[in-house]
Amino acid sequence: VYNSSAVDGGFGLLAKGGAASFDSVTAKTDDTQVPVSLFASTPASPDSAGVTTTLTGSQLKPLVDEALRLWLISQGSSLIAPLGNLQVRVADLPGLELGRVENGVITIDIDAAGHGWFVDPTPGSSSEFRRAGTSVTGSGETALVANGKSPAFGHMDLLSVVVHEVGHVFVFAHTEDGDHGSGVMEETIESGVRRLPVA
Repeated sequence: VYNSSAVDGGFGLLAKGGAASFDSVTAKTDDTQVPVSLFASTPASPDSAGVTTTLTGSQLKPLVDEALRLWLISQGSSLIAPLGNLQVRVADLPGLELGRVENGVITIDIDAAGHGWFVDPTPGSSSEFRRAGTSVTGSGETALVANGKSPAFGHMDLLSVVVHEVGHVFVFAHTEDGDHGSGVMEETIESGVRRLPVA
C-alpha cells in the first residue's frame, strides 16, 4: 500500500512472487479525506430495527431529506432555499465526534464514535421515542428518549445529529438554552435521545 495512492484517491495491493487473490481486506485510517466507500465495499446494513455499526451514504440520504423538511417546517422556506445542493458525506471522525461542518460540507462519523447509529426506517414518526417527563438536556427543555425496549436505546440517533449539523450550515451556533427546540443545537447529545427543531 502506497501512501500517495491513498491521498490521491487510489488504493492497491501488491502481490510478490506470483498471482494472488484477496477475499477480505481490512484497512484503517484517521484521514477524513479518504472516502469511506474506499473501505466499505461490503458495509454492514441496518438490522430490521434500523441499528447499524457502519453507516453508508445511501442510509444517510433519507435522514438528510427529513432533517431539511424539519428545518423547513421550523424556520420557513427562506432559510432552506439558499442551501442549494447540500453536501453530506460519511467518514471516520476522531474521538467522540459525531459530526462536523467544514466549508459548508457536513461529515458524519461512520460508527457514531463506537456507539452504533440508529438509522430510523420511519424518521417522520419518532415512534421509537417518547417525550421525557423531565429535562434530559439540562436546559429546561425536554427531548424525546428511547426506553430499554426501543431499538434506538443505547445508540446515537442519526436524525438528531444530521439535524444539528444542518443547523450549523444555517450558521446556528451551539446553544445551552434549548433554542430551536429540545436543545437541538446543544454541543453534546446522549445515546437514545432525539432532538428536533420546533417553530
